[in-house]
Amino acid sequence: FEQVAELLWGFEADWSVRLPRVRTESPRPSLHAWLEVVVGLASRLTSADWQRTAPALLHRLACSAGAHERDAERQRDLSGAIAVSLLGRAPRSAEAKLINASLVLLADHELNPSTFSARVAASAGAPWVDCLISALGASAGTRHASACDDAERFWRATLSSREPAPSLVQRALEGGATIPGFDAGAYPQGDPRAEALLSRLKPLLAASTRRRVEDILSAVDDATGQLPAVDSALALTAAQLGLPSGSATLLFI
Repeated sequence: FEQVAELLWGFEADWSVRLPRVRTESPRPSLHAWLEVVVGLASRLTSADWQRTAPALLHRLACSAGAHERDAERQRDLSGAIAVSLLGRAPRSAEAKLINASLVLLADHELNPSTFSARVAASAGAPWVDCLISALGASAGTRHASACDDAERFWRATLSSREPAPSLVQRALEGGATIPGFDAGAYPQGDPRAEALLSRLKPLLAASTRRRVEDILSAVDDATGQLPAVDSALALTAAQLGLPSGSATLLFI
């Protein structure tokens, strides 16, 4: 992920720079806790060179994702820091690779609401930190990154249920409801990011869980013609890794 960030930024970053911890009132993991971190560091960041401090801010956000910030600071890379912060332990190799793959697949999406909000703020001449705060504010929308929370609840509920997948999906669709995390609009042939993430996740699942996931995916496709979007794959990944609720949203952001 660090290499992808440097590719998008267009320069070789110094990942050794560190920023201080920020005390937050909001529980972790949560978007609002991250917003408190950025606001708490805003005066320091605004006056600093963004090329030097953006990598440090990413590291601080990775460490402050969950409740184990101090332990996360010992990790060398961002995927490891996020995993330790959320899990409270060092990730196994497969877990770290899966989190890293999630970050890489989500590294650039030019015109989603949060990215577009940052661009609008930048076009108005806002400092880079304020552009980031604008993006985080847009992310709080129920139709944006926090939609991962709905997808996460769907997967946790369906995987813990013994109800046959087709009847479970039909019940979820009652009253004109939609299945969170599935989409036939932006990616009619399927979201390639979801496909890439699920292909990495499925070999790590127990055989019974893998069959259940396949049954649910097939039942949703049969009932709606929709395939999983990346937020659905991300929510399933977070749930199967044992990350706390809300983690999928932070990985997306």
